[in-house]
Amino acid sequence: MLFSASANIEIFGLDFQSDSPDLPLLASAPSADRFSRLSWSRPGATDGDSFSLGLLAGGLSDGSVAVWNPLSMIRYPDQAAQRLQHVLTWMYLAIPILLYAGERIFWALRSHGFTTVRIEKVAVYPGNVIAIHMTKPDGFTYKSGQYIYVNCGEVS
Repeated sequence: MLFSASANIEIFGLDFQSDSPDLPLLASAPSADRFSRLSWSRPGATDGDSFSLGLLAGGLSDGSVAVWNPLSMIRYPDQAAQRLQHVLTWMYLAIPILLYAGERIFWALRSHGFTTVRIEKVAVYPGNVIAIHMTKPDGFTYKSGQYIYVNCGEVS
C-alpha cells in the first residue's frame, strides 16, 4: 500500500435541476501537504465580486494555513494552484506589529519626560526590605498606599 502526502482541493458545482448523483467538477488544485482542517467563509467587506464565492482556508499538516479564492480557481483553471497567502499574510501580521511598535514608541517617549529625583536615604530592614527616601518632584501627586516603579540602577 502506498501512502501519499499530497492532496487536492476540489470545487464541485451544485445542480438542483438534475437527478444525477454526480456533481460536476468546477476546479481542482493540488496541495503539497495534506489538510488537517478545511473551512469556507465569505468575507464581510469585499471590493466588487472578487471574493463573491468566499475563501477556502485549509490547515495543513505542517502547521501552516493555505488560503484559496474559489472564484479565481473556477475562472482561471491553469492558475488554480495559486494560493492567496502572499496577499493575505500582511493582514494577520500588521495589527500585532503596529501594537508592539506603538507600545515601544509610547514608553520610549514617556521615559524621557520624567524628572530625576534625589535619593536622600536608603535603609535595609529585616527580611531584605529596602526603604528608599527620596525627594518628590514638582507636580507629582500620589495617594497613600500607591506603588511606584523605580528604575534605579544604583539600587538594583
